Amino acid sequence: MALIGAGATDAATPPPPRPPPIGELPQGARTTCTMKGPRWVLYGVHTPNGPPRRGDRYAVHAWGITCLKARLLLKAFFPKLPAHPMGTLKGGPAGYQCKGIDDPGTVTKSKPHDGTCRRTHPAATFDWVPVGGRVG
Repeated sequence: MALIGAGATDAATPPPPRPPPIGELPQGARTTCTMKGPRWVLYGVHTPNGPPRRGDRYAVHAWGITCLKARLLLKAFFPKLPAHPMGTLKGGPAGYQCKGIDDPGTVTKSKPHDGTCRRTHPAATFDWVPVGGRVG
């Protein structure tokens, strides 16, 4: 009898709420390209006092927009970026929410100029990270 009563109670109980949707995913293929941008300095994780890697080239990954469009948006956005962006970044492209890759409060001598921007509708995302460079 307890099972019958429990089944009746379960049927009358509404289901738990569904989690909110994560939004639409960008359309098209993910693309990667490179571009020149602000100079950056990266120190090794295991050799923080060793010679740094320096450069001015970036790998750009885009999804939902072309890599060329992402590069154009970054060209306008780069002058507004701090040397080591953390947390929410202001002054990004209209309609995009941008943030630095590192968590706020990260302590490092590196100045990577890395980050990501996301637009919800129509869905698009792009990010940029230092690439290449020379030691010294």
